[in-house]
Amino acid sequence: MEPIFRLAPDSPLAAGLTDGGGLVPLRAPGGWAVGHKQLTARRLPDGRCEANGSEDLFWARTAPPPWLAEVPPDEDVRRREPHLDAGWYAGTGFRLCLLAPDWDHVRSQHTATRPDGLVTTLETWMALVSRHGRLPRRCPPPGTGHTPP
Repeated sequence: MEPIFRLAPDSPLAAGLTDGGGLVPLRAPGGWAVGHKQLTARRLPDGRCEANGSEDLFWARTAPPPWLAEVPPDEDVRRREPHLDAGWYAGTGFRLCLLAPDWDHVRSQHTATRPDGLVTTLETWMALVSRHGRLPRRCPPPGTGHTPP
């Protein structure tokens, strides 16, 4: 599978793509520090889009807001300093992992076959963590662990 897709003509992501390509716009709520963003895409002449096919597309982390300094660590997920990692993997498509706090503690995973599915989930998860202090529900079975690719 290659990272070339058809997007609905009314898709906000499709509207933001140009023939020359560039970074895909993402809405990151306050509290997130984006350390790496290489999620790029461009519109092809036949209407499809081509996205960057790298395993290293996006990485961000959040630190606890200062007003949580007195809250015990287990009472709010933001104190665990979650990380978000996204990449493209042949045979799987886009994969998003929420780590809290590291690869030995994968709390949630999501796969998407199109970049708009990745962007929607990424923005939703960031808002859920930073605004509500909760983890997404898509979690791996307990005890399965995860070894990064």
